[in-house]
Amino acid sequence: DLPSRARQFKAADYERFDYVLAMDASNLANLQALTSSDDDLAKLSLLRKWDPETDGEPDVPDPYYGGPRGFDEVFDMCERACRALLTTLRQRHQLSS
Repeated sequence: DLPSRARQFKAADYERFDYVLAMDASNLANLQALTSSDDDLAKLSLLRKWDPETDGEPDVPDPYYGGPRGFDEVFDMCERACRALLTTLRQRHQLSS
């Protein structure tokens, strides 16, 4: 179970979050349109920026169009990126594993 609620990102969220990750260039552009400062812009990145095995493609593809393995491949790329991001956050903020 993943009890949660999705909602649209709001400009006020830049005050709440230090990192804002977008799945693709379209999402990133929408998030950039909500920024009001360079500090807000500095919080933004594409998720795959953190993927150590990225093939140069910055976007996380829609798994629906990836055939039978589409969801597995997208899950794997997101997991790799999140693990690398977590390692970076632990180093930057001197947190233990």
